[in-house]
Amino acid sequence: MRSLQYTRPGLVEWVVAPDPALRDSGDALVRPVASAMCDLDRRIAAGTTGFTGPFPIGHEAVARIDELGDDATSSGLYPGQLVLVPLNPACGTCAQCQAGRSGTCASVPSGGAFGVASPAAYGGLFDDAVRVPFAAHSLLPLPPGLAPWLAAAAADSMTDAYRLVAPTLAAQPDASVLVLNGTPTLGLFVVMFARALGAGEILFCDRDPARARRARSVGASKVRVGELPDVVDGHFQLVVDCSGQPEAGSACAVRSVVPGGICAFGSVYFGDISLPYRDAYYRGVELRIGRPHVQPNAPTVLRMLAEGAVDPSPVLTAPLAYEDAPRLMLDPPAGKAVFVR
Repeated sequence: MRSLQYTRPGLVEWVVAPDPALRDSGDALVRPVASAMCDLDRRIAAGTTGFTGPFPIGHEAVARIDELGDDATSSGLYPGQLVLVPLNPACGTCAQCQAGRSGTCASVPSGGAFGVASPAAYGGLFDDAVRVPFAAHSLLPLPPGLAPWLAAAAADSMTDAYRLVAPTLAAQPDASVLVLNGTPTLGLFVVMFARALGAGEILFCDRDPARARRARSVGASKVRVGELPDVVDGHFQLVVDCSGQPEAGSACAVRSVVPGGICAFGSVYFGDISLPYRDAYYRGVELRIGRPHVQPNAPTVLRMLAEGAVDPSPVLTAPLAYEDAPRLMLDPPAGKAVFVR
């Protein structure tokens, strides 16, 4: 089969790889039909993450089930079914999964995921075929009528955006939200879900004027273009930091939220960062950080997509051909690129 591989900085290429096979009765073999380029994939391709190649790239996809182990079949999954493939497998039975924390599943090595350098070789979600362990819990059926290209990013970034805002807006309807952005698409998805879930004012801050215009189109009340200040004036119960600036972003988030407010961090860093601890301590700021827990949250995201409660199409560049993936990993379009078979 063909596998899309990150080989070294500046080189992403199709390679011939062995066909995957079922190893356990709970496994599934799936064939991706729509694969999205995550913001992290851009960084992997550029060589700025610290990951050492070669390894298969890609961790956001909708796939069609090709083959199932006996235990996976008994779960109600069936060959030919369209399913969302979350960025990491999850067993569904450990204490972490039972508590709704599938991103830290005890049966998966720490940091294990599709499409990254990982202690577990799960493959990448651009590959022609992929083995998915714990299929009964790892795979999520696509709602009828929902186009795979619209849903592929729910495997990570759309569900990540949802979890960054949903708990706060459930507890504080009409909460005001500040989005500090420097990512190509994650901050835009944050705005989209904040608006759909009933946020009050949504202020989007970014250095990129084009992204600011897109933020307006998906629900931002106001936009601010320029470098991050030390503090953004306003009354924000929730600040989401997707700035990609480890020092300036975290400091601005902590200093801009109201006392007792929540700072949720969506940026992915591969080293330690410093926080303005004194400010956070004396103002009683709550910090939320961590991988998205896709399996328990993505069904809600998929339902919102199917019902039209959110429309990600202004953020997407699609459909694109899988043949173009190596080139576009290195020279990506402005929006989230989605490749369709």
